Amino acid sequence: MLRLLLMLMLLVATATVASAQGPLVVIAATTADGGYAAGGLIEDTGAIGLAAGETLTLMAEDGTVIRLQGPREGAAASPASDDALPPGLSRIAGFVAGASGETNVLGASRRADGREGIAPQPDIWMINVDSSGERCVQAAPLVLWRKDALRPASVTVRGEREKLPQKTWPTGKATMELPARLAHDGDRLVLSIDGDPRRYTLHVRPQTIAADDWGGILRWMIDKDCKRQAGLVITGLHSGRLQ
Repeated sequence: MLRLLLMLMLLVATATVASAQGPLVVIAATTADGGYAAGGLIEDTGAIGLAAGETLTLMAEDGTVIRLQGPREGAAASPASDDALPPGLSRIAGFVAGASGETNVLGASRRADGREGIAPQPDIWMINVDSSGERCVQAAPLVLWRKDALRPASVTVRGEREKLPQKTWPTGKATMELPARLAHDGDRLVLSIDGDPRRYTLHVRPQTIAADDWGGILRWMIDKDCKRQAGLVITGLHSGRLQ
């Protein structure tokens, strides 16, 4: 029965790879020899070989995400040269390879949050308040998340359209919900915690990208410069938690 299940999983993975059009960029790899570099382009998917325990996550130009797990027979596929990158994959490849100078998201030894010292939030769509920057959100109530919930905090929130009354963030509570009416695409949000301001630019997921289209969400997050959240999406895809 186990053997039949493994064969079915292999057939599904093979069919998915075959359905993806064009070359694939490596967005995450867990391999013993490091033979698949993040950001590398693979043209011959049929040659991909993985040992037991190894995982390779790939993305096509159309946003299709493919996760392969070993054991898988094949040789080491030769990555294509950088000048062969299709336009739709070049920004993704640059991001996962760390071309921005800030992103460091792939492989077992790299952080999913993209920055040292900033803990990743437990949910991709939460607004991490440990720093300022771009934040990709849903068209729903905004959820703030803080790493340190050991003490209460005084919070003021000012959007471009309104300012909320001062709130108290209670001890022991890591999240705080803000009304959905603040979630306007492109709006700036200023959050002050105990007088320390953080500034965010909000990017609301467009309805043209489905909530479970993680390939499309990843591309959109990279385009909007939501680096830490994009890193969390990659980690979720590579682990199999996001499908």
